Amino acid sequence: REVELANASGDWKRNPRGPDDFERLVLMSCSASSSTSDMPSASEVWIQYMGYWMQMAEVQRARECAERGIKQRLGFRDEQDRLNLWIAYLNLEAHICVEGGRKKEALKRVEDLFKRAASYNDAKKVHMAMCDVWSRAGADDLALEAYKRTAEKFGHSKKVWMKYLEFLYSTGKLSEARQNCLPRALRLTDRRKHSLIATRAAKLEYKYGTVERGKTIFESLLASQPKRLDIWSVYLDEHINANKEDSDAVRSVFDRAVTLKLKPAKMKFFFKRWVNFEQSYGDAEHLDLVKEKARE
Repeated sequence: REVELANASGDWKRNPRGPDDFERLVLMSCSASSSTSDMPSASEVWIQYMGYWMQMAEVQRARECAERGIKQRLGFRDEQDRLNLWIAYLNLEAHICVEGGRKKEALKRVEDLFKRAASYNDAKKVHMAMCDVWSRAGADDLALEAYKRTAEKFGHSKKVWMKYLEFLYSTGKLSEARQNCLPRALRLTDRRKHSLIATRAAKLEYKYGTVERGKTIFESLLASQPKRLDIWSVYLDEHINANKEDSDAVRSVFDRAVTLKLKPAKMKFFFKRWVNFEQSYGDAEHLDLVKEKARE
C-alpha cells in the first residue's frame, strides 16, 4: 500500500476530491514523506478534510475529523503546525455557535474545547488565538471578553496588550483603549516595553482615532527619548501619511527634529527624510530651503 501511495499521481495531493483522497493524505502525513515539498503539512491536511465535510454539511463528521487530527501523534512539522489544527477546530466550533444563535450548549462546547487546547499547547498562544477566533466569527462582544481574560492572565506580555489595543481601536472602542487598556498595559509590563506599546497606541490613534492624540503620544515619548530614531521614523511615517494636504504641519515636525543636538550621521537621517518629503509633497522653494539647512 505504501508503494502504491508513493507512486501515485500527485494530482490528488493538490486537489483531493473525496474521503478516499483525504484518507490517503492523512496516511502520508503520518509518514516520512510528509516532509517532501509536494505534501501539505499535517495540519493543512486535516483542516482541508474538515472543510470538505463542512461543505457537505456534515458537521459531526467535521468534528470527528478534527478530533482524529488533534490526537494524531506523528506527522506534525512542529508545535505551531499542531496548534494550527487546534485553532481551526476552535474556528469551526465558534462559527457553528454564532451561526446557530449562540446557544448555551454551543458556547459551552467552545469553552470546553478552548480549555483543552490551552492545556495541550502554549497557553498564551491559545488565549490570543481565541480572541481572533471570536473576531472572525463576528462576535466582537465575546472577543472583548476573551481579550479581558487574556490580559488578566498574561498582563506582563506586550504582545497581548498590543493586540488588545488593536482590537479596541479597530472596533471603535476608543475610550476603553485610551482610559483603561493603555494605562493598564503601561502599569503591568516591564518598563523596557513601554515605548513599543506607546508607539503602537500612537499609530492606532493616527489610523482610528485622532491625529492630534497620536501626535501627542509621539511627542511625549520623544520628550524623554529625543535621540530614538526608530520612534522618530514611525512618527514621521504616520504624520506624513496623515498630512499629505497640509505640508506645513509636517514641516513643523521636521523643523523641531533638526534642532536636536545629534551626530552628523543621525542628522543626515532627518534631512534625507525631509528632502524626500518635499520632493513628493512639497515644492521647489521649500526643497531648496531644506537643502540649504542641510549644508549649514
